[in-house]
Amino acid sequence: MCKEVLDSFGLSVPCFGMVKDDRHRTRALVAPDGREFGISATPALFALIGRMQEEVHRFAIEYNRKLGGKKVIYTNDPTRQSASVAMYDAEGIDVVVMDALIDLNFLSFMEYSSGVEGLTFARVDADSQTFQKEMTEDEKKQSEEDEKKLADVLHKATGKEDLTVKLASLKDESLPAMLTQEEQGRRFSEMSRIYGQNFKLPETHTLVLNAANPVVKSLISGEADEETRGLIAAQLYDLARMSTRPLEKEEVTAFLSRSNKLLELLSKR
Repeated sequence: MCKEVLDSFGLSVPCFGMVKDDRHRTRALVAPDGREFGISATPALFALIGRMQEEVHRFAIEYNRKLGGKKVIYTNDPTRQSASVAMYDAEGIDVVVMDALIDLNFLSFMEYSSGVEGLTFARVDADSQTFQKEMTEDEKKQSEEDEKKLADVLHKATGKEDLTVKLASLKDESLPAMLTQEEQGRRFSEMSRIYGQNFKLPETHTLVLNAANPVVKSLISGEADEETRGLIAAQLYDLARMSTRPLEKEEVTAFLSRSNKLLELLSKR
């Protein structure tokens, strides 16, 4: 099919297919003449092919979403992700528990081979669109300005210049922030670890701050001094991360120290 399309445009471009094993893992490339080329022994090639698959999958998912595809929300850690699960419950959306080792492969298999057009799976922390309220044009304009201010504060407080910071009005005003992670990149990294490859592709995290939350409002207004704002910003980031994964040893120490400082500041008010 691919070669036929290329030939119809008069293009001479090498064309290869991907061969999967019975566990739906890519094991080789196949040429039009049927020759197979193994990729598992070449880490750089394996990572490149995985990245290409991820991008093709992302494009297909976005296209199907525009067509009104079916989206299944799942959790692979019901205890740690209980807050996110509760938010979907409040929206009347069922969350499927998929916490077995084989489930990661099963998700991809179902998306490609179930026969259900537009079927996609997304973990509870894949995005925040479900929980956002509609904003007016004026609110959107103000949000863009405030978002830049908050990004500067968060980058300085966390030391993570590559952290994407978004400001949105969430339905639950008591929730100050949530951390989302792009589904396909995370899934590929997890699969590579499971199969002993441990290829670390860039994982996209987005910290979504709730414009309707009092704590976030105080960060925007600049009521507190710079040190206190930095402590609050770093605390918001760690709290959001804790809903998706445990903190590392050094991170726990920093979190506890920061908590003590914030309690001390509150006691002096």
